[in-house]
Amino acid sequence: MPEYTSKTLQKALASAGVWVVALNPRLAKNIPGRETDMNDSLRLAQLGRFGLPRSSYVSPPEFARARHLSRLNQIITRDLAKSGNRVIKYLVKLGERLDFVARDVFGKSVRITLEAIIADETPIEAAKRVHARLKARRDEILRALATDPGDKGRAELRRLLERVVWRERRKANIEGELLDKLKPPFEILDRLETIPGSGGISAASIHAEMGPDVTAYETADKLSEWAGVRPGDNESAAKRMSGKTAPGDRWIRRTLCERAHAAARTPSHFARAFKGIRARRGYKRAVVAIARELLQTMFQTMFFLISKNDVYRDRVVDYAAPFLKKVLPRWVVALKNLGRLPSQPRVVPEEELKKRPPQTGLSSAEETPSTA
Repeated sequence: MPEYTSKTLQKALASAGVWVVALNPRLAKNIPGRETDMNDSLRLAQLGRFGLPRSSYVSPPEFARARHLSRLNQIITRDLAKSGNRVIKYLVKLGERLDFVARDVFGKSVRITLEAIIADETPIEAAKRVHARLKARRDEILRALATDPGDKGRAELRRLLERVVWRERRKANIEGELLDKLKPPFEILDRLETIPGSGGISAASIHAEMGPDVTAYETADKLSEWAGVRPGDNESAAKRMSGKTAPGDRWIRRTLCERAHAAARTPSHFARAFKGIRARRGYKRAVVAIARELLQTMFQTMFFLISKNDVYRDRVVDYAAPFLKKVLPRWVVALKNLGRLPSQPRVVPEEELKKRPPQTGLSSAEETPSTA
């Protein structure tokens, strides 16, 4: 059965006790057939009796809901960005250039300003409600709010803003349900979040797409090929052809490329590798290369580190050093106040120490010889 076959049919056959093999169409195409669909089906059935076609990995049913939520979250995020762009374009049409005074058009200050415009407040009253951390000057804010949108413009802005708020609430609900679905194996998400560029939602999305058992992919290279981030290998007569990546799972590929952008801006080994590849091969190839390395790092994390109860450790940056440097003095003071630290050892002169009989170890008084 090809992978693109209806999941309802596949589920019904599996529940009826029928042995179902999800076959990649790329592999089925390479098997010689007899020109017709019926003969090809018979040929594949005969090969399947001996286990010759390599079946694709299918996640267990309990992971189907998590994968659905992960993909739905990406769709809602895309629709949320479209709704925000509609708000910006309509503001430009009305002459309200808030995008000139605020970098984040969905930030707290812009949201308060939009609510003030909808409530038919004056530009001066709307400017007073802007957050103090906004870098734009007061005269720039007043100049951006100088145009009166009118009753029709305010009604349209209210409708567009309600659509944005509804999508934000739905996105928050989906993300919360996704984390609840994947929280029971909490050690997986906790260790994936230690990798640079991998937050809670992105780690959950990648984990939902990969499934609970990474051993089904056998190696990290096969996992990269399945995700569509592995470079193509096309060589004939000792001549290298196109190295375009093969088509793969577009959902996990999109998330990996987003995380690659984040990892390239985080002090880590990935940032250093990104700069080197970008200088030689260009920006887009560097993003795909870092996405592949991130996926292989996640594979190694789920395959080895979880069994060893260890976390990801960057080869360039020690993330624990700045934290310990910041909190160690406070911990020492707290231990001294609680009396948990040992008292200062008494310094014994060397002459007095020579007069004493030899001992096998330090005494209970914790005396140390003087070096003066």
